[in-house]
Amino acid sequence: MKSLSRFHLIIGLFCLTFLLHAQGRRGITWHHGASPYRAIFAIKELGNHPRAGVSITVPVCGLGDTDGKDIFCFDQRGRQLPAASMGRGTNNCVLMLVQVEKESKSILAYFGSPQRAPTAKFVVMPLICSVYAVNDLKNTGWADLSGRLNSGRLIGQFVTDRMEQVCNPIDSRSNFVMVQEGYLLTEQQESQSLFIASDENSFLFLNDALVIDRQGATSVHNSLRGENRKELSLKPGAHSLRLVAVNTASPFTAALGRWVNAKKVEPVPPSAFVRFGTATLDAVEGRQRTPNPAFTYTHLSYMNLPEGASLTETELSTYSGDEVTWRFADGVTLKGAKVRRVFATLASCDVEVRCGRSTAGGAVMFPEAAPPKRLLSERRQDYKYYEQLILTAGVDKLKDRDSIRSFLEFFMLVDLHPAQVPLCEALLQTRGSNREERAGTNLILARAAAKDEPQKAIKAYADALKDSPNDDNSELIQEMIEFVVFRLRDPALAQEMLDRHGRSLRNKGVIRLALQLDIALQAGKIDDARKHYAARLRSHNKREDQRIAAVQGSALAEKARRAREENRLFDAIAALRAWEEIAPMARSDGSFSLERARIFRKRGWFEGAIGELNAAILAEPLLPNLPEVEFEQAGIYEDMGRKDEARKLYQKIAGEYPNHPLADSARKKIK
Repeated sequence: MKSLSRFHLIIGLFCLTFLLHAQGRRGITWHHGASPYRAIFAIKELGNHPRAGVSITVPVCGLGDTDGKDIFCFDQRGRQLPAASMGRGTNNCVLMLVQVEKESKSILAYFGSPQRAPTAKFVVMPLICSVYAVNDLKNTGWADLSGRLNSGRLIGQFVTDRMEQVCNPIDSRSNFVMVQEGYLLTEQQESQSLFIASDENSFLFLNDALVIDRQGATSVHNSLRGENRKELSLKPGAHSLRLVAVNTASPFTAALGRWVNAKKVEPVPPSAFVRFGTATLDAVEGRQRTPNPAFTYTHLSYMNLPEGASLTETELSTYSGDEVTWRFADGVTLKGAKVRRVFATLASCDVEVRCGRSTAGGAVMFPEAAPPKRLLSERRQDYKYYEQLILTAGVDKLKDRDSIRSFLEFFMLVDLHPAQVPLCEALLQTRGSNREERAGTNLILARAAAKDEPQKAIKAYADALKDSPNDDNSELIQEMIEFVVFRLRDPALAQEMLDRHGRSLRNKGVIRLALQLDIALQAGKIDDARKHYAARLRSHNKREDQRIAAVQGSALAEKARRAREENRLFDAIAALRAWEEIAPMARSDGSFSLERARIFRKRGWFEGAIGELNAAILAEPLLPNLPEVEFEQAGIYEDMGRKDEARKLYQKIAGEYPNHPLADSARKKIK
């Protein structure tokens, strides 16, 4: 008997559990069995017209019909409510109008079933702003535009409380047609003088009749002065009103105004329109254990880059809080219930959100209005914040060309940023670049890869030279040979390259002699190096006044030092080369080699930096700045992990130059 009672208890618990699942997570009965998802809204306020309903936006996110034809609406009592889908809204939602009852406290919108929901008719409508993509927009009349508008594509729409828009509120396109339509309320017979404030073609319809037709380029200020205003006689009741405005260039304005007198104009206030009730979204649920990847997104901040690219920080999250996989059309993949990432362009980006066997989809759009927070690329903390977000999302699988270029522009703000390597490689894999663009991309790749991937760098240098459209590639050839000498440490290959490309050098004698000197010194051929240096000085003495050269050289040395300390390494290298060309005698006193070695050290070319300093000592054992040279060598050895060699040099400086300013620093190093 006890066993039977236990069996009945277990059966009862199972049935109760099943019933609770059937009612949904919030304990509310599931009213439409064919729908796998529902959105629950709490009614906040009712409209200002007896026939007005409540407007809601249902986040179907590709889990249901994008036009909302499968959405069934009920209230908390299970009473089916008359509803009409208005079509695509914003944020991957469908805009719905619902007729509620007095007892209705909430609206439950069910979606995702194969069934088609009935459509209710509404006598009045809320004020709705819609944006359409229309081909071949021209400054023509309504007859032409109406046909184009009928074949246009609805981008999105939303309920608003006034006919005033000053930008594209849906996405970033600048060519569009905006339609603002609703119902104007009048309590008694009256006349109103209305006008349109706009910059391009605009049209106003009252009760489906065209009453204002503004064609061609116009001015908002002309509207404020009374241009094209219309005196309208209005009977008591609700009157349909429709404002259509074209935009083919920024800035954009489309607003309905009321002319009072020559000294007073005003926007038509929200109280003049039929207003529907509002409701807030409380939850989006899946029936029983149906995975629920419905999602939303919010733009948090933006950053404008110097060359014009605009980056946007966006947070995306699931309504359910379930862990999902986010796959974006630009190639980024993320995991989590809530993620943040940076988008590199303002073009809409499709996204697929997968949770178990269910997949949601939609697009992330970027309205013309900027996000609430602006970050600055030149502010270190802002840059580091965006850098972390971008690197966390990953740049190695990006496939959208515009996104790659914008992210590359971001990482180019820091010389030799490691992220430049995968971005350049991805950019070279995309289609549409010309020879000049490929050459520039390969040069960036060669510089960024030089430290950790020298073989990749030498190939990129060769490709940059091959694709270069320039008649003079002297700087590129010089940079490539210096890379071979000081990073690859291959003087023989460098000599071969110089022999091959030497005749293409501008100012052949100066650049060639400088490169020959580097090659000879790094190969240990001191006699050849002295011959090249003597020849270099002779060519210089014929051209320059020594005093002027010394002054200009000192200025360029200071310029190189400041650029290096500010991590503007390529500005430092440019100043260093100009310094050597104007004042080659700086090679003999160790000052040029010391600055060059410090730049190499910053680039991570440790062997090249040591080689440059050793060559300076080899060429002139009694360098006037020998303590500074040896102290720099010791620091480089520390960076390389060669502690014993560094310690020996510090001991030498402390012992042999006890009164030198660096002696105290050396002693601290060996304690």
